[in-house]
Amino acid sequence: MKPKRATKPLKQDRLLEPAIVSNIKAQRVQSAAWDFDRAVTEAEAVWGVDRLPYLVSDQTRQKWWRAINAFNEAIQRNDPDETRRIADSLIRGIDKLVEEAKAAGYDAIKGEILETPLPGGRVLRIVSSWPEHSAPPDPRGDLVVTWSLEEVARMVEASSMVNKVKTQWPGSRITQAVAAAATEMNRKDMNDEIPF
Repeated sequence: MKPKRATKPLKQDRLLEPAIVSNIKAQRVQSAAWDFDRAVTEAEAVWGVDRLPYLVSDQTRQKWWRAINAFNEAIQRNDPDETRRIADSLIRGIDKLVEEAKAAGYDAIKGEILETPLPGGRVLRIVSSWPEHSAPPDPRGDLVVTWSLEEVARMVEASSMVNKVKTQWPGSRITQAVAAAATEMNRKDMNDEIPF
């Protein structure tokens, strides 16, 4: 069976203004990225954030990461055909990761467990109660930070300023946080004399 050739752009694309062609290309790239992102989000809801690559063989893991790098490069080049091809391959690859993880004896995350990526590359895991945390160690090791829902509630209660903001503006979201020590230092600087 011969491999299929990459689809060539339609000839009428050449008649469009360069800015329009670029916009169409960007939309096609974005569409492929969204499809891949949706598939990853669905898999992570079952298996955990970035957990699947740690449950498979090194050979499969390296192949997955090479494909992710190629996907990112295709996006950077704004190459819609290559982005779509790799996105579709990665979406099929998720099924292969799941299949290999199951064959190795791993299970999906059980119980009331939520995970989300942290800005520094680690993963925040929130468990409903500590018995879920007593499961065997996670293969991702110290990349995972586990909190119970009770601990999160304590931290939220201790964040009185954030709670006031969220009460005043319902639906507001925290997009960035700084350490309390840095915030305290900034308050002292704000009481300095104005230099003019």
